[in-house]
Amino acid sequence: MNIPSNITRAFGKIALTAKKNAPTILVATGVVAGVAATVTAIRATLKCDEIIQLHDESIKNIEKARFVVDNDPDFEGTYTEEQEKADRKTVKVQTAVQFARLYFPTVALTAISVSCILAGHHMMTKRNAAMVAAFTAVSSKFDDYREMVKDRLGADVERDIYKRIIEEAELDENGEPNG
Repeated sequence: MNIPSNITRAFGKIALTAKKNAPTILVATGVVAGVAATVTAIRATLKCDEIIQLHDESIKNIEKARFVVDNDPDFEGTYTEEQEKADRKTVKVQTAVQFARLYFPTVALTAISVSCILAGHHMMTKRNAAMVAAFTAVSSKFDDYREMVKDRLGADVERDIYKRIIEEAELDENGEPNG
């Protein structure tokens, strides 16, 4: 055997195993991503105080500026209400962006977790539906076969054959009862 065919065969086996176990792999990945999302959320929450403090300090600075403009007759600059509103809006947007950056990994991992779990569930649902369809087809054909045997050999003979098949199915390979 040559090396490329060995590599091709190995990758083929890996691909087949991955496809066979894909639902389990996806659900396990989803669970791990969910745990990781929880960990990142906890870590992010520990950093929230810093962001809130920066926000509060910025708002206090805006309020101080407004106070100085309103109450200090020696102040020569201008700080209009429009400027104050714009500054407050800027602080709020900056705070929101900081929180978004802080919690983005958590949101991403949660989305990955949910997607993986739902994809694995969807695969299993499709496989189960195919299995039910196959069983229904086989069961229908078996019932048709039993009817044909009953028509040709009679109901008593068919019942004896069916009973014998059931009894043999209940025995193991050594002829001993299962169970």
